[in-house]
Amino acid sequence: MKGTGAMELMRRIRGHLSTGGEDRISGDIADAVRAVQLERALAHVPMIYAVAIFNLMLVMILCGHRGLPLSTYGWMGIVGIGAFARMLYWMRQRDKSGLRHNAERMMVTLTTVSMTLIAGLSAWTIYAYSSGLIVDIMLIPISLVFGSTVIAHCLAPIRRAAVGVLLVGVLPCGLFMVLTGDFETRLLGASMITVMLLMTVFILESYERIIGSIVMEEEIRRLALTDPLTGLANRRAIMEAVEATDGKGAGYALAVLDLDGFKQINDTLGHQAGDRLLEIVAERLGASARAGDTVGRTGGDEFLVLMREVADAADAAARAEHMMAALCRDADVDGTTVPLSGSLGYALSGRDGTSPDAVMASADEALYCAKRDHYAQRGGQDVWVRSVA
Repeated sequence: MKGTGAMELMRRIRGHLSTGGEDRISGDIADAVRAVQLERALAHVPMIYAVAIFNLMLVMILCGHRGLPLSTYGWMGIVGIGAFARMLYWMRQRDKSGLRHNAERMMVTLTTVSMTLIAGLSAWTIYAYSSGLIVDIMLIPISLVFGSTVIAHCLAPIRRAAVGVLLVGVLPCGLFMVLTGDFETRLLGASMITVMLLMTVFILESYERIIGSIVMEEEIRRLALTDPLTGLANRRAIMEAVEATDGKGAGYALAVLDLDGFKQINDTLGHQAGDRLLEIVAERLGASARAGDTVGRTGGDEFLVLMREVADAADAAARAEHMMAALCRDADVDGTTVPLSGSLGYALSGRDGTSPDAVMASADEALYCAKRDHYAQRGGQDVWVRSVA
């Protein structure tokens, strides 16, 4: 390949490395994007080990066919057995539910193992060439390039790992062949380096497409679970969180809140003022809820709060009253003072329902009771909190 072509490849590689795909990942979805990256890369673990085993077996067969001493290549058999054991272990473990919690640690291990295997084979190839063991066996460096490119492709969602495998696996051996070999060996070394550069460009471009796809998927999912006006969780997101909390067996409570006179505010001040009031309510509920609780808007002027780690009924009541006390204060809406009041009903898991749907139904019933009492006794009290018990 001409020098100008190699320089163009290097320029493209530098451009991809400088821009990457991380700049498109916003902070609120970064963790989700990282998790999907790891999941996609981990899906190729069996192929990575299979490719490593295949290349080790191929090199061992060639070395045995040429009559090389077993002491020079026998270590590959041990490494291959270890890789086979790890592949079987992964195939048994990958469908277990707890695997994703250790995904990052496993990816670090996978990257280390992959680079170590490839680096070991590359170092052995250099040793074998320098010592005269495999001067005329061209298939070994070709196999090295094949194994490195396949493993790098499997690790494409993890850019550093994929590029690292290519650099460690191909570049040292290719440079050694170019600098020390005969004419044909130098040509093969130059070809290896060219393939490595081309594959690096391909991996980096593939990485950007993968990141773009993941970011889009996560943005779509986030929008599907978010109230567009307030930025709070919507009903679907809240109920998913409730089901996840219920599945852990932890005590929780659901609080349903409804504003008073919201339609009148919309009719007199306009929908823009009504939207601003809903944003103020969202801000106050978010600020008054405990860390770890989830605040959402289910539609209209109704809000839903998942209170986690609720000790007992008194704890739930105290937390509900605290949120309502923080909420029911006058609000400044575009220069107009608007009195805020509302009613809240809450229900506890276990006591008021044994399933998320049952707890939600009890909270709705408690809200109905709170609003009924509120309308029946208009004595100036603005905070109405009720449970079904």
